[in-house]
Amino acid sequence: MAERERNKEHSSVLYFVLGKVQRERRFKGEMQSLIPLSHAYGKYIVVVLSTIVFRIILFFLLEHPGTKFTQEPPGKVFGNLGYDVSFHWKFAFGDDQDWADFEEIFWGRTDNNDKIRNKYIAVGKNGKISYNRRLAPSLQSQLAVTGNVSRRGCDLVFVLNNVSSSDELTTYGCTAIVYGDAFRSGPITLVIQG
Repeated sequence: MAERERNKEHSSVLYFVLGKVQRERRFKGEMQSLIPLSHAYGKYIVVVLSTIVFRIILFFLLEHPGTKFTQEPPGKVFGNLGYDVSFHWKFAFGDDQDWADFEEIFWGRTDNNDKIRNKYIAVGKNGKISYNRRLAPSLQSQLAVTGNVSRRGCDLVFVLNNVSSSDELTTYGCTAIVYGDAFRSGPITLVIQG
């Protein structure tokens, strides 16, 4: 009975100390500020928190190992007025689970970063191509995609047909969605010559 009470006391002290650690960490933002706790529990808490932080970092680094863009267009793509311009992307799946969790890959216009603001074309896991019907018909008629999607990866060439001066200095990007996680590539700037 006495040992049970002592364990209960240690549990409540540990709970209190953990609560203090969380409050100190939230306000100070540094792991080193956690050390001046009690000698009995301080080191244990720092080790536990360090282990948790380490696991979180590993989770994000290793969640999709090998799943990435393996080929991207250069930062500037040059095209001639009135001709077609191609943007070639390759995307690889690191393992069977990432292929199973793959949802779609899409191409579109960005706002000078890697996040697509206006989706042009999406290609699903089954290879089905869908165009954004909210785009102006004149822009929709300029868009095309060729290539394939398989367990080995995506090898896609997105095409902007008959480029005009209004397409100049627009930035483009490509995003693959795997289990809700966005793998982004871009921005790619289109420069029109002639």
